[in-house]
Amino acid sequence: MRSLFGSDRARRRRLQLRGRGNEMTKSFFIDGGHLTMQFSRHCCACIVALAFVHHAPAVTTSWISNVGGSFTDPLKWTNGVPQFNDTAVFNRNLNIQYNVTFPGRQALDPPIVYAMKQLRIGTSTVSFADSTNFGLLADNSLAVINPSGNQADRGIIVGDAAGQVAVLNTILKSFLAAAATIGDVAGSVGTVNVNGGVFSMAGSEFGDSIIIGNDGAGSRAVVAGDLRDRVVIHRRSTHKEKGKMT
Repeated sequence: MRSLFGSDRARRRRLQLRGRGNEMTKSFFIDGGHLTMQFSRHCCACIVALAFVHHAPAVTTSWISNVGGSFTDPLKWTNGVPQFNDTAVFNRNLNIQYNVTFPGRQALDPPIVYAMKQLRIGTSTVSFADSTNFGLLADNSLAVINPSGNQADRGIIVGDAAGQVAVLNTILKSFLAAAATIGDVAGSVGTVNVNGGVFSMAGSEFGDSIIIGNDGAGSRAVVAGDLRDRVVIHRRSTHKEKGKMT
């Protein structure tokens, strides 16, 4: 089992993320599974071209707790806390609800970007939230850094197998990715509820950023917060949007 705090923590690499709109380029430093921002402002939309000189082999690691907990707890994962080139899977295969919290930062520390290559949500309802325990500041980001817009290789898939009923709720202050599919495979049902914060899909010049109901059934509800996406394709889908759409 790998830990987030393993040998890779000593290896710091540089990554460029290009924001959509003002095309501003920002620099980050990869430190194990986290990226530390060198700027006080978040990029509103991710993504890009990634180039790494050296990295640990990518793994798929699955959440194994039915009662929730901290994203950074290695005992909650089959293969350790996801690092920037890993796939994180939340699939308890049960009709249960649980919360996953992302620890904030100390007041004098730079913001942290919790990074993974891909995110897969299966049967269960998982809710992502910032944690401000012990006086920490909720000033970080979750970034799914796979830049692909291809249907089979998207950064986020909610409902990626037949029979799954997958629900993702988020109130994260900043949740960034290039592309997502909600209800991907025939016989799957996927739902994303943006209940607060920013859910930002950058997309690409040649593809859509969110597919709602691909071969499965999909729905998206923006109850509050801010959803930013490039192109949304509604196939077999329902959606209810009350929040800010940009």
